[in-house]
Amino acid sequence: MAENSDWLSVDAAISALLRRSVPVLQQETLALSSSFQRILAQDIRATRAVPPMACSAMDGYALHVNDYQPGKSLLVSQRIAAGQVPEKLSPGTCARIFTGAPVPEGANAVVMQEQVEVDAVGVKFSVMPMEGMNIRAAGHDVARGQQVLQAGMRLGPLQVGLLASLGQAQVQVWERPRAVLFSTGNELLEVHESWRPGCIYNSNRPMLSALLQSWGFEVLDLGIVPDALEVTRQRWREALELQPHVIISSGGVSVGDEDHVQKLLHLEGQLQFWKVAIRPGKPLCVADYGGVCVLGLPGNPMGAWVTLCAVARPFLLKMTGQISKPLHGVSGIAGFERQTGLRQEYWPACEREGRWYMAENFSSGSIWPAAACEGWVVLPPHTVVRPGDAIGVVRTAEWLVMGE
Repeated sequence: MAENSDWLSVDAAISALLRRSVPVLQQETLALSSSFQRILAQDIRATRAVPPMACSAMDGYALHVNDYQPGKSLLVSQRIAAGQVPEKLSPGTCARIFTGAPVPEGANAVVMQEQVEVDAVGVKFSVMPMEGMNIRAAGHDVARGQQVLQAGMRLGPLQVGLLASLGQAQVQVWERPRAVLFSTGNELLEVHESWRPGCIYNSNRPMLSALLQSWGFEVLDLGIVPDALEVTRQRWREALELQPHVIISSGGVSVGDEDHVQKLLHLEGQLQFWKVAIRPGKPLCVADYGGVCVLGLPGNPMGAWVTLCAVARPFLLKMTGQISKPLHGVSGIAGFERQTGLRQEYWPACEREGRWYMAENFSSGSIWPAAACEGWVVLPPHTVVRPGDAIGVVRTAEWLVMGE
């Protein structure tokens, strides 16, 4: 059997995950002030027009265009500031008006103050006013009943501001899906522990926890699981008691004697697939355990990062209830030479003088080169890249943003 006969391509792995059903989330009612970064559970329609009344777009003078005569002054009959309710405009007069103030009944144009001359009688206009000039009509921005936001959208700063402009004090959102997060390995230390010979600090859980939170998950951090099958079984059963929507573990999914996650899933779970033709990353385990979806990631930090971002991200965003759009990516020009093998490769890279250069000394276990770069070049299998060739690039920030 060929070495890669049971490997899934990256696209096939993404499709297989997206075919899985996702848990049904509950809706929550939140105050608008607490809704930032949450996912809308319902479409939003405007209950009032924005602006709710015709208002002035300039500081100036409101009048009816039929009252304009070249060289003739009009009496100023009232002064209208924002927040005031104006009187009906007397025929043959004008009103001093300020930006955002309601246009009085009887007026159909506003002439900006720079085009007006004040005299002893009133004001004289240096331009011929046209109907609707410098007036924002009621509903100019949003019409009453108009759909302004779609269920599944993430509430960013602009969306929160839009809802505030509609006077919407509360909003229906989806609950945050719960992700249990493990790391496995006897060699791992927590950051608050003193270093010991033979050990390394656990970077995966803090990194993956931050990533999952940026995608809209509530992370249940269950710490480090030692390399022992019975302890692994006990800790995973404890995880099920927390009723998670997904279990994510890093490490223990290869074929070594101490890789107990894959052993547990073979014994007590239902394995969907195990190997993906991706570099870094290959051993990505997707399974069910106790009715919960499991994503078993590689133990190397960049293997865990790339598999979660490049393969699992669309499925996880679907789980949050948000509208997931494909990564846009960019087309770049290579400043390097490389030949790929059987796997699709992701390499951290930086752009300099219009070309993308792969990070030096990058490996699946090293975070620093990736942390110092702004994007990832994506190289399909069996590809030869030379300087000047067109390549695909995903900017790191695009992996971090929740869907949009």
